[in-house]
Amino acid sequence: MPARSPFPEDLEQRPFTVAEALRRGVSPRVLEGPRFRTPYRGVRVPAALAPSRAADLVAASLALPPGAAFSGWTAVELTELPTPRFQRTPGAGSIEAVSAGAPVRIRGLVCSTGLDPHRVRIVRGGPHAAEIVPLLAPGVRGLRVQEPVDVWCDLAPVLPRVDGVALGDAVRRHWATEEDLDAAVAVRGSRPGVVVLRERRSEVRWRVDSPMETEVRLLLVDAGLPEPRCGRPLREGGVFYGLVDMVWYAQRVVLEFDGDVHRTKRGQWQWDKAKRRRLRDAGWTVVEVVADDVRRTPEQLVDEVRRALRGELAA
Repeated sequence: MPARSPFPEDLEQRPFTVAEALRRGVSPRVLEGPRFRTPYRGVRVPAALAPSRAADLVAASLALPPGAAFSGWTAVELTELPTPRFQRTPGAGSIEAVSAGAPVRIRGLVCSTGLDPHRVRIVRGGPHAAEIVPLLAPGVRGLRVQEPVDVWCDLAPVLPRVDGVALGDAVRRHWATEEDLDAAVAVRGSRPGVVVLRERRSEVRWRVDSPMETEVRLLLVDAGLPEPRCGRPLREGGVFYGLVDMVWYAQRVVLEFDGDVHRTKRGQWQWDKAKRRRLRDAGWTVVEVVADDVRRTPEQLVDEVRRALRGELAA
């Protein structure tokens, strides 16, 4: 009787396909034993591997047909785009994917069709990258996701306005040019939701760093105030003051939003305080905003910015 081949050590540490294991000499009987979980047909996960979102995503990627990609909220999660306010927790819910060919039915996955196979990105997993990368098979660089601008086009029409614009701002900031956004919207033709999508596109701006900044900008514009420029480097008289969240150059007014980074990163907080002090010393009016200003007292925030733009606030 020939000697039994040792079980490949790496398959004890990551999800894998039955086809790969058989090619490497693993007995079908072993693959049906208690050492492995079967999340999807043709996929095995070592029972000793702790359950995690990362393992679920890698296993799902193995169950999908060639050319398919993660889509919808799963793509949002893997590319670290913002999720709707108060509505979703990243990593929660089902796993969504899209294929280029015939409809695919995989128990446990939400699969759609219509993927353009040329519009796919390879990502390392966003917030899960540190966990996902060690679980990938040798030679696999990452997970396939639908082009983020196409994901935005799918989701924006069904989201509240602020969420749809914030998602578009993030796609523009990290994944797409103005031309990419325009082309993706144009391809939609007369599909359902395209009117809303065009409206959201008209409000997307570059260099917006967070959904809260989107919300502030829309609040001010809806109140009839002039639209600020976003995320601009501010230079004057040969002095570089740094990046500012929003600026009205003609009125010499800057708005800065203080998010969680200012609470958790002391160095960032100190840098921003010094920047704002230098701006005020140079005659700029600086309005500082936190989330409660937007969510609890929006009218007061609008009034403060209006008075700043009129020159009624001290610099």
